[in-house]
Amino acid sequence: MFINWGDNRVAQADSNLFWNGGGDIVVDGGPGSGLLHKWQEVGFDQGSAVADPLFMDVSRRDFHLQRGSPALELGFQPIEVDGIGLQEDFPQRLARD
Repeated sequence: MFINWGDNRVAQADSNLFWNGGGDIVVDGGPGSGLLHKWQEVGFDQGSAVADPLFMDVSRRDFHLQRGSPALELGFQPIEVDGIGLQEDFPQRLARD
């Protein structure tokens, strides 16, 4: 759900992929409030899509995209995520700092 998004806060929104487990995508605030199609009718996210992004394995927190993901079709460029996050020595560094 978008909250308080309107033309005075968002100059451009497009080429996004929305997914709510198959539920409705809702915009709350500004022109186009309601379901996503109303938001699109006032000019936002016209080139966006609603579809399962096809993550590899959400239950194991593997958010790499499967081949054929609609995110890739929209132009999303994957980044290497393996080195992102807490490092093994995090608790020790936190205690020292």
